[in-house]
Amino acid sequence: MTPEQEQMQGESFDWRECYNAVRSRLWIVGLGLIIGCAAAAIIVSRQQNMYEARAVVFIAEKQSPVLDSVKPVVDGQFRNADMINTMVDVLGSYPFALRVVDRLKLNNDTAFLKSASIDEKRVPPERAARILGGMVRARYREGTRLVDITATNRVAAEAQILANGYAEEYLRYVFDQRADATQTANQSLIQEAERLRGKMRTSEEAMQSFRERERTASLENMQEEAQTKLTEVTSRATKLEDKLLQIKRDLAAARIGTNSPEDLLRLPSVANDPKVAALTASISEQERNMGLVVQRYRAKHPSYVSAKTGLQFSINERSRILKDAINVMETAFKQTEVQLDQARQTRIEYEKQMLGVTAKSIDYNDLKRELETDSAMYNAVLERLKEVDVTRSLSDTPVQIHQLADEPTVTSSSPPKTIAAGIFGGLIMGIAIAIGLHLFDQTIKTIDEAEHISGLSVFSHVPLIKGPKSKRGLVAFTQRDGAAAEAFRTLRASLTLPDSAMDERSVFLFTSPLPAEGKTFASSNFAVTLSQQNLRTLLIDADLRRPGLSRLFLAEKQNAGLADVLSGSLPLEAALTPTEIPNLTVLSAGHSAPNPSELLSTPAFSKLLTEALKSFDRVVIDSPPCMAVSDTLLLAPRVDVCCLVVRAFATPKGVLKRALKILGEANCQPAGIVLNCLPPRNGDYYYYYSSIPRGSEVYGETV
Repeated sequence: MTPEQEQMQGESFDWRECYNAVRSRLWIVGLGLIIGCAAAAIIVSRQQNMYEARAVVFIAEKQSPVLDSVKPVVDGQFRNADMINTMVDVLGSYPFALRVVDRLKLNNDTAFLKSASIDEKRVPPERAARILGGMVRARYREGTRLVDITATNRVAAEAQILANGYAEEYLRYVFDQRADATQTANQSLIQEAERLRGKMRTSEEAMQSFRERERTASLENMQEEAQTKLTEVTSRATKLEDKLLQIKRDLAAARIGTNSPEDLLRLPSVANDPKVAALTASISEQERNMGLVVQRYRAKHPSYVSAKTGLQFSINERSRILKDAINVMETAFKQTEVQLDQARQTRIEYEKQMLGVTAKSIDYNDLKRELETDSAMYNAVLERLKEVDVTRSLSDTPVQIHQLADEPTVTSSSPPKTIAAGIFGGLIMGIAIAIGLHLFDQTIKTIDEAEHISGLSVFSHVPLIKGPKSKRGLVAFTQRDGAAAEAFRTLRASLTLPDSAMDERSVFLFTSPLPAEGKTFASSNFAVTLSQQNLRTLLIDADLRRPGLSRLFLAEKQNAGLADVLSGSLPLEAALTPTEIPNLTVLSAGHSAPNPSELLSTPAFSKLLTEALKSFDRVVIDSPPCMAVSDTLLLAPRVDVCCLVVRAFATPKGVLKRALKILGEANCQPAGIVLNCLPPRNGDYYYYYSSIPRGSEVYGETV
């Protein structure tokens, strides 16, 4: 995509542009209107009455099964629009049309062939199917469960036969599909049942071989027994580890303590020793009895003495044992270590046994799962096979004929509608072509386009002047009240405003990208507006190859001029030609020069400008097109202001960009643009118009 197209897409849509594009090409719209009317007339003249018959097919939302417990082999429910659209596609397909042709023998039906404008008595079924497909269409009614089958034919009876034939054949098609599916399913189930039966037998034999090889009837019981033993020994080892840790802590405490009976009894390993625990319990019981004896007897009573003696004996015995508590705990620690080692060794043996059982269970479980799966699948297939036998005789279908086609109706369009459609279509075609030609036109058509592409301001837009050439010359002088004269006065105001970078603008150069774009017209009228401001103005024709000022001021006489002055054969004063316009003097191109570029590149031209500014307030130079020859690039550095003249609907956008690049490389950036020949619209200047024919041969090219 070109930058211009990207720019056009980025801009907002302008209805005015389309309106004026159509208005400027009304002949195209008229031609499209004529073509549309002619096409409509031809259609009306050849139009024949067509008859349309419609049959309606109903799709059941949910079938009521004959047997609730039996699932059909083929799911005939139409649950969503996609399945219904599939049905519509089948009705409109070529294979289904071929099926209807075969059923109704339409390829041998002379009435059908005659209605299709075929004079033969017999045609191939394929050809008849293609003809039938163009006559019948199926359409789903949105929001319902109805499908319309519409047949269109020149014969009313044929249309009715075709519509009903399609509806009835679709019912047969659905029934055949279900019957084929049932038959296929039955055969597949029988084959699958035989395969699963053999597979299940193989699985049973593999299971029996495993049991005989491993000599076990139930691997689950072996695994449960091994797991129970392993759990018990693991629990025992854990308790011994806790006991060993407790003895170790109590032994460390006893070694650093005072070893008093009270301190030793606080240690769980000492307090829980069987002897110490028994003595502690006995002392507690004797102390309770002693309390009763003290209440009943005196100190010297035999019962009192006996009770006290027994209590003291128990205390002394426990103290004796506690004195040897460290040795007792060390002995208990060693015994516990031995018991823990034995428990760990037993646990290792049980773990090996458990791993052996587990290894066997892997193969066993695989065989068991395989057998269970095969059994389940075999039973399911047997059950499904019985259901298929039951549903084979069932004939219920999800599609029914809701309405057969009755008397066909005439469907041909009325002549007024056909003519109106032709007029409307021709009008739309003409408008589309006119707008398309406008969009594909890559010339400068608007002020906005000129400013966007160039990046410069459009100082003035000169309207298109129609009429004889005598009225299209010095319009600023001959038609001072006209729109064109006002445009040049606007240009004068824009180019002569004071600028901070330049105190006074005295030398103005006018050029254009290509010939015949109006640079001479613009420079001449601009010079006239300067002279009308009482400024002594010199207009120089620097186009030594194709001078144009002579036609405007000198009636095409070949007077001495710029070429003679630059060659040194004539002084400046002698080459000047006064005009009938006050304050305006013309320096024509002069006699033909064989080397224009060499003359313009000499210091003589700069000297000429210096000398001219002594006698004139302003100097306006009409230069050659900048893309045709290099003369303008030689003049550009010596002027104060450069103005680029662009012709609307004639200058291509790419040419304008190229011209700006050439001038920029010559260090002569134009101050602005004059958009010439902008077509008027209802007295106002509008931006859109058709392309304007160029003039005759200029610079060796026809423009």
